[in-house]
Amino acid sequence: IEHGVTGWRVPPGDADALAAALDYVLSLPQEERAALGQRARASVCSHYTVQAMQAATIEVYREVLG
Repeated sequence: IEHGVTGWRVPPGDADALAAALDYVLSLPQEERAALGQRARASVCSHYTVQAMQAATIEVYREVLG
């Protein structure tokens, strides 16, 4: 997540920060929420592909096998 671009990060266990982030997102105009969703989806689709997963797995094997 790119904070403020594709979503928001809040510290684990910080209910106040989570509530503030949710309040902020819910206060955004519908068009901005839709744009955020589109940016988030594009980020996921570009970074979490089968090819990327395969490359990361092969890299782990290389590290383990030396």
